[in-house]
Amino acid sequence: MRLLVNFILYSIISLCFLSSQESISISSANQYLVDEFNSAKELAYYYVVTGEDPNYIPTYWGSYPIHECFCSRDICHQAESGHLLGLDLENFSMLKTFASDAPASNEYWPKWSYDFYGNPYFLDADAYTTNYFKNIIFLVCVKLFVSIR
Repeated sequence: MRLLVNFILYSIISLCFLSSQESISISSANQYLVDEFNSAKELAYYYVVTGEDPNYIPTYWGSYPIHECFCSRDICHQAESGHLLGLDLENFSMLKTFASDAPASNEYWPKWSYDFYGNPYFLDADAYTTNYFKNIIFLVCVKLFVSIR
Protein backbone atom coordinates (compact mmCIF):
# COMPACT_ATOMS: atom_id res chain seq x y z
CA MET A 1 0.00 0.00 0.00
CA ARG A 2 2.82 2.41 0.86
CA LEU A 3 4.32 2.00 -2.60
CA LEU A 4 0.97 2.77 -4.24
CA VAL A 5 0.43 5.89 -2.13
CA ASN A 6 3.98 7.13 -2.75
CA PHE A 7 3.69 6.42 -6.48
CA ILE A 8 0.46 8.37 -6.78
CA LEU A 9 1.62 11.31 -4.66
CA TYR A 10 4.99 11.68 -6.32
CA SER A 11 3.45 11.22 -9.77
CA ILE A 12 1.13 14.09 -8.98
CA ILE A 13 3.99 16.19 -7.72
CA SER A 14 6.20 15.52 -10.72
CA LEU A 15 3.56 15.70 -13.45
CA CYS A 16 1.14 18.43 -12.53
CA PHE A 17 3.14 21.32 -11.36
CA LEU A 18 5.63 21.74 -14.15
CA SER A 19 3.73 24.18 -16.34
CA SER A 20 3.12 27.78 -15.50
CA GLN A 21 -0.27 29.20 -16.32
CA GLU A 22 -1.50 32.66 -16.89
CA SER A 23 -4.55 33.72 -14.95
CA ILE A 24 -7.69 32.05 -16.22
CA SER A 25 -10.44 34.27 -17.61
CA ILE A 26 -13.69 33.96 -19.49
CA SER A 27 -15.53 36.08 -21.99
CA SER A 28 -19.23 35.97 -22.68
CA ALA A 29 -22.07 38.09 -23.96
CA ASN A 30 -23.63 37.44 -20.55
CA GLN A 31 -21.98 40.07 -18.35
CA TYR A 32 -23.50 38.56 -15.21
CA LEU A 33 -21.64 35.31 -15.90
CA VAL A 34 -18.34 37.15 -16.41
CA ASP A 35 -18.85 39.21 -13.24
CA GLU A 36 -19.69 36.15 -11.13
CA PHE A 37 -16.69 34.26 -12.48
CA ASN A 38 -14.38 37.18 -11.67
CA SER A 39 -15.89 37.48 -8.18
CA ALA A 40 -15.32 33.79 -7.53
CA LYS A 41 -11.74 34.09 -8.77
CA GLU A 42 -11.09 37.05 -6.46
CA LEU A 43 -12.54 35.13 -3.53
CA ALA A 44 -10.28 32.15 -4.28
CA TYR A 45 -7.21 34.40 -4.31
CA TYR A 46 -8.36 35.93 -1.03
CA TYR A 47 -7.91 32.53 0.65
CA VAL A 48 -4.28 32.20 -0.46
CA VAL A 49 -2.09 32.64 2.61
CA THR A 50 1.33 32.33 0.97
CA GLY A 51 3.53 35.15 2.23
CA GLU A 52 1.16 36.39 4.96
CA ASP A 53 3.57 35.07 7.58
CA PRO A 54 7.24 34.41 6.78
CA ASN A 55 6.95 30.98 8.42
CA TYR A 56 3.91 29.83 6.43
CA ILE A 57 4.45 27.24 3.74
CA PRO A 58 2.98 28.13 0.34
CA THR A 59 -0.68 27.23 0.80
CA TYR A 60 -4.27 28.37 0.63
CA TRP A 61 -7.19 27.89 2.96
CA GLY A 62 -8.50 24.36 2.52
CA SER A 63 -11.00 23.79 5.27
CA TYR A 64 -13.95 25.40 7.00
CA PRO A 65 -13.43 29.15 7.43
CA ILE A 66 -13.16 28.72 11.20
CA HIS A 67 -10.19 26.33 10.85
CA GLU A 68 -6.84 27.82 9.89
CA CYS A 69 -5.64 24.78 7.97
CA PHE A 70 -5.92 22.67 4.86
CA CYS A 71 -7.28 19.14 4.89
CA SER A 72 -7.20 16.34 2.37
CA ARG A 73 -10.94 16.37 1.64
CA ASP A 74 -11.04 20.07 0.76
CA ILE A 75 -7.79 20.03 -1.19
CA CYS A 76 -9.27 17.17 -3.22
CA HIS A 77 -11.99 19.56 -4.34
CA GLN A 78 -9.84 22.66 -4.68
CA ALA A 79 -6.54 21.55 -6.24
CA GLU A 80 -7.81 21.44 -9.81
CA SER A 81 -9.20 24.96 -9.55
CA GLY A 82 -6.02 26.02 -7.82
CA HIS A 83 -4.06 24.74 -10.81
CA LEU A 84 -6.27 26.72 -13.20
CA LEU A 85 -5.72 29.82 -11.06
CA GLY A 86 -1.95 29.39 -11.18
CA LEU A 87 -1.58 28.15 -7.61
CA ASP A 88 0.71 25.26 -8.51
CA LEU A 89 3.30 26.23 -5.89
CA GLU A 90 0.63 26.04 -3.19
CA ASN A 91 -0.78 22.74 -4.52
CA PHE A 92 2.70 21.24 -4.62
CA SER A 93 3.49 22.45 -1.12
CA MET A 94 0.30 21.01 0.37
CA LEU A 95 0.63 17.65 -1.41
CA LYS A 96 4.27 17.48 -0.37
CA THR A 97 3.18 18.07 3.23
CA PHE A 98 0.70 15.19 3.05
CA ALA A 99 3.26 12.90 1.37
CA SER A 100 6.08 13.70 3.80
CA ASP A 101 4.10 12.84 6.92
CA ALA A 102 2.89 9.30 6.48
CA PRO A 103 4.25 7.29 9.43
CA ALA A 104 4.73 3.53 9.51
CA SER A 105 2.71 3.50 12.72
CA ASN A 106 -0.34 4.47 10.67
CA GLU A 107 0.33 2.16 7.72
CA TYR A 108 1.91 5.12 5.86
CA TRP A 109 -1.27 7.18 5.73
CA PRO A 110 -0.76 10.93 6.25
CA LYS A 111 -2.60 12.99 8.82
CA TRP A 112 -5.97 14.48 7.88
CA SER A 113 -5.09 18.19 8.14
CA TYR A 114 -2.18 20.61 8.55
CA ASP A 115 -1.85 24.21 9.61
CA PHE A 116 -0.29 26.90 7.44
CA TYR A 117 3.12 26.21 8.99
CA GLY A 118 3.00 22.62 7.70
CA ASN A 119 2.38 21.11 11.13
CA PRO A 120 -0.45 18.69 11.92
CA TYR A 121 -3.54 20.74 12.74
CA PHE A 122 -4.39 20.32 16.42
CA LEU A 123 -8.14 19.91 16.05
CA ASP A 124 -8.44 16.89 13.79
CA ALA A 125 -4.99 15.78 12.67
CA ASP A 126 -5.37 12.41 14.38
CA ALA A 127 -8.77 11.71 12.84
CA TYR A 128 -7.05 9.60 10.20
CA THR A 129 -7.41 6.39 12.13
CA THR A 130 -10.67 5.36 10.46
CA ASN A 131 -11.02 3.75 7.05
CA TYR A 132 -13.29 6.61 5.98
CA PHE A 133 -10.46 9.12 6.18
CA LYS A 134 -8.00 6.74 4.56
CA ASN A 135 -10.38 6.26 1.65
CA ILE A 136 -10.81 10.01 1.24
CA ILE A 137 -7.04 10.51 1.16
CA PHE A 138 -6.70 7.77 -1.43
CA LEU A 139 -9.44 9.34 -3.54
CA VAL A 140 -7.63 12.69 -3.38
CA CYS A 141 -4.57 11.08 -4.89
CA VAL A 142 -6.45 9.22 -7.59
CA LYS A 143 -8.58 12.21 -8.58
CA LEU A 144 -5.60 14.53 -8.88
CA PHE A 145 -3.53 11.99 -10.77
CA VAL A 146 -6.26 11.24 -13.30
CA SER A 147 -7.32 14.86 -13.80
CA ILE A 148 -3.92 16.35 -14.51
CA ARG A 149 -2.11 13.67 -16.45
